[in-house]
Amino acid sequence: MIRPSDLVLEDLIQLRPFAPPRALSRTAAGEHISTKGAEGKVSSDRRALAARLFLRAGRIDAMVRAFLRDTRAGATAIVAAGVIIMTMGGFGLLVDHLWLVHKRDLLKAASDSAAVAATLALQQSGASDAELQDIAERHVRFNVLANLRAGRKLEPREIEATLDIDRDAGTVGVTAKAPTGGLLMGFLHDYRGPEDITTASGAEAATRPLALMLAIDVSLSMARDLRGRRVKPSRMSIVKAAAHNLADILEPNPEDPIAIGIVPWGTTVCRPKEACDDGSYPVLRPLSTDRVAVRNAIDQLRSTRSWTYSASGLHAAREELEAAEEEMHRALVLLTDGEDTRDSKGAACGPGRGVPPGPKCLNPRREACAAAKAADIEIFVIAAMAPQHVSGVLGRELRACATMDDASHVFINNATAADLRTAFSTIGGRLKALRKIY
Repeated sequence: MIRPSDLVLEDLIQLRPFAPPRALSRTAAGEHISTKGAEGKVSSDRRALAARLFLRAGRIDAMVRAFLRDTRAGATAIVAAGVIIMTMGGFGLLVDHLWLVHKRDLLKAASDSAAVAATLALQQSGASDAELQDIAERHVRFNVLANLRAGRKLEPREIEATLDIDRDAGTVGVTAKAPTGGLLMGFLHDYRGPEDITTASGAEAATRPLALMLAIDVSLSMARDLRGRRVKPSRMSIVKAAAHNLADILEPNPEDPIAIGIVPWGTTVCRPKEACDDGSYPVLRPLSTDRVAVRNAIDQLRSTRSWTYSASGLHAAREELEAAEEEMHRALVLLTDGEDTRDSKGAACGPGRGVPPGPKCLNPRREACAAAKAADIEIFVIAAMAPQHVSGVLGRELRACATMDDASHVFINNATAADLRTAFSTIGGRLKALRKIY
C-alpha cells in the first residue's frame, strides 16, 4: 500500500493541483496511466493516491471559499438580527407607553367622576364614610372596566379607591389605583415597569350668582312637633336650625353674589313698615348678601296665630326674586306643615276638619306656582311634618308645584329633625355647582 508519506514531489507535480473533480476522478481511475509491470502498478497507485489528496484539497479549498463567502453573509445576518431586536424593542416600548398613558387617562377620568359624585353625595345628603367609599369605588370601577381596551383584562377587586374626606369643606378627594397589567417589554426582556398606576382627583363647590327666597310657613301649627303633638322640639325650631345650615352651605356674600331672603307667611305676608310690623308678626326680609342679616332674619321666625294660605308666600317670594339682578339664578323654597285652610280673603276652604281643601284653596297655590315657574324660578318644596300626616292631595299638589317631581326638589318624607336638615342640605348642594380642582 502506498502511504501519503511515500509520495515524492514529482508525483504531485504531474497532476494539476486544482483540477475539476471529474477530471481528477478520471485520473484516479487510471486513464492515460500506464499499468505495465510492477513498476507501472506502483506508479499508478502513487498517482491514484495523489489524485485523492488533491480531491480532498479541492474540497477544503471549496469549503474555505464558502466559509469566506458565508462569513460576509453571517455578518450581515448578525447586523440584521441586531436591527430586528432593536426595532422590536422600540416597538414594545411604544406600545407599552401608549398602554400606560391610556390607562392613566382612564384612571384619571374615573377618579374625577368618583370625586364629583362623592362630593355631591356628601353635600346633598351628608353620606357616611362607608357610603362615600361605596359610591367612589362603584364610579371608579365602572368607568375603568367599561372603557378598557379589548384584550386587556382587570378584575374589579384589582381597582382600588382611597378617599380623603373633608366634611368641613364639604369635599371628597379620590385616589384611584390599578395594576399596569402585562407589558410587551416583559416578553422581550426582563422588564416589568411600574406595578401600579395611581391618579388623584378632588372637587369643590363653586356657587353661581344666586338669589334664594325661603318661603316659611309660620301658621299656628308650626308650634307642634313633626307628629303634630304639643311637645318639643317644635317644627319651627327644627326648620330654623335647618335653614341656618342651608345659609352656612351657600354662604351669602356680595362677591359671588349670593343673596338670601326670608318670607314668613300665614294667611298673609307682613312687609316692612306695614301696620303688622309692630313686633307681633315676623316680617319679610328682602334678599341680602349680608350673612349676619340672613341669620338674624332666620332667627326672627316664629309661629303665629294665623292660618295656612301658601299662595301668599309664593307671590311675595316671586316678587322679590323678579327684582333680583338678571345674572343671578333664582330659586324658591316653599315650606309648609299642612293643607291650605284659608283662601285669599281669609275664608275657610273646606267644610270641616280632616276634609280635603276645595278649589278655593287649591287653585290659588296652583296659580302662584305657575307664575313663579313662568318667571324662570326654580322651586323646591318641603313638608315639615311626618310622612303619615302628608295627605295624598297635599303630596300631589306639592309635587306639581316643584320644578321637578323627584328627590332633588320634593321633600315630603320628613319623620325626624335629621330628615329636615338633610332636605335643606340637599337643596344647598343642588344650588351649588361642583367643579374639579385637581
